[in-house]
Amino acid sequence: MSENWRDRIMIDPAIHHGEPCIKGTRVPVSVIVGSVADGDTPEQIIDAWPEITSDDIKAALKFAVEAVNNADFLPLQRQWVRASRWMMFTLEKLPACSGVCIRRAAIS
Repeated sequence: MSENWRDRIMIDPAIHHGEPCIKGTRVPVSVIVGSVADGDTPEQIIDAWPEITSDDIKAALKFAVEAVNNADFLPLQRQWVRASRWMMFTLEKLPACSGVCIRRAAIS
């Protein structure tokens, strides 16, 4: 694909709530990248969304690479919260939950 991903990806607040989509469609880049991450082949993705092409899939992946390369990541720091005199909990991001989870910590 000699084209720039910018020729195939658009961000329009009036389309799909401003999520990056394949130009001329309502197919979000996140859906394509997620499908690739789940192991779907380009043929399976195109079967599911016939309005996109293999070049659209490549553009979505290139967009994702650039988005990650330009993102600022901060390491998660633990915050200790005293629930009572005898218990202490940590607030931290755990893979099993979709937000901040509370885990009981041993007090030494």
